[in-house]
Amino acid sequence: MGDLREVAREYEAEAGRAFTSRRTRQLRDMAASLRYIASNRAGANPEKLTLTLDVRLDIPDRWCRSHGYKSSLGAGGLTFQRDGEPAQVAAIGDTLHWNGQQIRIEARA
Repeated sequence: MGDLREVAREYEAEAGRAFTSRRTRQLRDMAASLRYIASNRAGANPEKLTLTLDVRLDIPDRWCRSHGYKSSLGAGGLTFQRDGEPAQVAAIGDTLHWNGQQIRIEARA
């Protein structure tokens, strides 16, 4: 089986071809559930987090807080800061790495 996000896209496509509104709703609910699971998985790794459009908004904030940072998500990306450190901004596609002492940003490739 492929990535959960791929499976969710397949469910969405199938929902578009469904004949009944009940079946459409079931398929879309399953797709939403799979995207939710995939998003939670992304935030489960304490050492790194890649920011994608599929990641729910609360995941990066929770991940940063778990490392002692305050964060805010806006149009410019994820801004995070810890006392005594300058604010950093990560954009969609960037990966946040925790080295045991601080978060560093790996810019998207």
